[in-house]
Amino acid sequence: MELLTAASLPYIQAQAFLSEAKAGHLWVPDDISGPRADVLAAVVRSTGPSPLAVHISTTNGGPQTWTLAQELDAHPDTTAHVGHYAKSAGLILVVSCRHRVCQSYSRFLYHGSPYKRGGGDDDAKAQWLAKHTAAGFTYWRDLATPGEDFEFGAEEALELGVVHEIAT
Repeated sequence: MELLTAASLPYIQAQAFLSEAKAGHLWVPDDISGPRADVLAAVVRSTGPSPLAVHISTTNGGPQTWTLAQELDAHPDTTAHVGHYAKSAGLILVVSCRHRVCQSYSRFLYHGSPYKRGGGDDDAKAQWLAKHTAAGFTYWRDLATPGEDFEFGAEEALELGVVHEIAT
């Protein structure tokens, strides 16, 4: 009898992911569109008040990203660890954490909804970012209005209050 098959690999991966989360490490994938963000939100809820290190190297997400962001925002002890990227949905997740650290080479991206879908959630995103960073609503709203990408590095993220420290 073969114990390890190709069909068992997703189950093993899921168990390893949940084990890491229970140990205080949430690994956010590059793309959290679709139901992935809802699953991660449920995992955050299940961790309780224990410290949670949120490892982010994320470039894409969907509307469900907000569910995960709200769970992270409500969690009492989260630290975002930004790997290479925190673009689009990744940026929202970073600022949802209580403490935020990035690498000197980390890249961030913010864009308005006209870039993706046309209208709708620019005010909500600008309000969320203003609440969680040193830059105000008008700053974030003005960046979103033309719908062009705004990409920035670690030093600017520190100045804007997107992160609290750059790892050395």
